[in-house]
Amino acid sequence: HDLSFGERDRAVTERIKAIETTLSGAGFDVRLRPDIVATMWQKWTMLASAGSITCLLRGPIGAVVAAPGGVETVQAIVAECLAIAVANGYPPEDAAQYASTQKRLQEPGSSLVTSMYRDLQKGARVEADQILGDLLERGRRHGVEAPLVRAAYAQLSVYSAGLADTAAGARKG
Repeated sequence: HDLSFGERDRAVTERIKAIETTLSGAGFDVRLRPDIVATMWQKWTMLASAGSITCLLRGPIGAVVAAPGGVETVQAIVAECLAIAVANGYPPEDAAQYASTQKRLQEPGSSLVTSMYRDLQKGARVEADQILGDLLERGRRHGVEAPLVRAAYAQLSVYSAGLADTAAGARKG
């Protein structure tokens, strides 16, 4: 229950201060972020990492880290996503933020799954292009390789193509 917001140009304008004043006390955490784009990259890195982990390895975080090689795979996926963010000019705000992401995605017994994984389990459409595909393209532009994230994206692309084929067949039938 939190909301981070700010101007894209990093200005702390009267308009953004008025929004902060209006939203304060509304029953959730309100955070005015001078660099909202950096905050968005941090969120994207977390979503892409967690989505890649849970979808590629087909389970919640706790099951992944309990599997042989699970912790190392989690660390590698987070490192790939972070490398793309850094190459695009958005490193973690501080070491504590990076450590927090690593801890959250390595928590033994965690039932954490992503909405992408829940959609995959339900046989619904997933946001692979928007979350992973776009991130990979931004990495490619900077020469950053992300083989595990690419594997997750490929797997989700095959899944999505199967959904499209099934839907096309249903329309024909």
